[in-house]
Amino acid sequence: RFFGSSGGGGKNNGDNSNNEDTIAAATLLASLSEDDKENAKKTNGEDNEGEEEQEEEEDNTEDEMLNLTKQMIEIRSILNKVDSSSANLTLPSIVVIGSQSSGKSSVLESIVGKEFLPKGSNMVTRRPIELTLVNTPNSNEITADFPALRVYNLQDFKEVKRILMELNMAVPTSEAVSEEPIQLTIKASRVPDLSLVDLPGYIQVEAADQPLELKSKIRLLCEKYLAEPNIILAISAADVDLANSAALRASKVVDPLGERTIGVITKLDLVEPAKAREILNNKKYPLKMGYVGVITKGPGSKPHRLFETSGSSS
Repeated sequence: RFFGSSGGGGKNNGDNSNNEDTIAAATLLASLSEDDKENAKKTNGEDNEGEEEQEEEEDNTEDEMLNLTKQMIEIRSILNKVDSSSANLTLPSIVVIGSQSSGKSSVLESIVGKEFLPKGSNMVTRRPIELTLVNTPNSNEITADFPALRVYNLQDFKEVKRILMELNMAVPTSEAVSEEPIQLTIKASRVPDLSLVDLPGYIQVEAADQPLELKSKIRLLCEKYLAEPNIILAISAADVDLANSAALRASKVVDPLGERTIGVITKLDLVEPAKAREILNNKKYPLKMGYVGVITKGPGSKPHRLFETSGSSS
């Protein structure tokens, strides 16, 4: 099972189509395995070679990772067309979690470079949004697709926002959240190849018109996406003590050593510089991949990354 299979990625009508897609996915997986073997051979064979060759290999690491990510996204796209329950394959995503009003939407929009996520005083993210970013280096356009709705090449991101709002608001208030994901693909030359999941924000207390079990429903929904091998992007606001961060608390449960968690601290302009430095020094609540600080400057502008701490791994 891999995350994202339930939101419109069911079986095709014909067995031939299923077979072709499955063969295509298997071929890509085989190519990835061969690449891994080749890389392992190179690593073992070059242990005793000169420093110049080692430096050249290091220079190629970033390109190899980008190529690997592209292939994994392609595999995910193919498997979305077939019965993924039989594929027994888990592909990693970056899962974005945080409390309501912690700045999750602003961080995601800064990565994309467009405002497209629904916002409001009430709970507006009621379903997981599985966001696939595809880098298109030769295109000057930024487009959005909703594969499950058969809507493609949208360039008006106000329309994207409207569709997302309608899909979320379709979940009855009596249920508040749904496990059925919304699949959205955004293609642009400025975005990296990434697979992201935006989840409903954690809450502390249920409102009068919300079900009493809403808090636990959100927690259980998020836990499904926080499992390995996913990377956790834990969003916390700087003006809230990290000891009370719902995102860090949830990540600690599934990633107790902090090996898969990246901390993102928003609203740093609301605290004194000394306080910001203390939060980002990665000592009080250490994560292997450290923390990144951002300032959200308001609608129409993207968060500005201040600096990041270096963990023991990257």
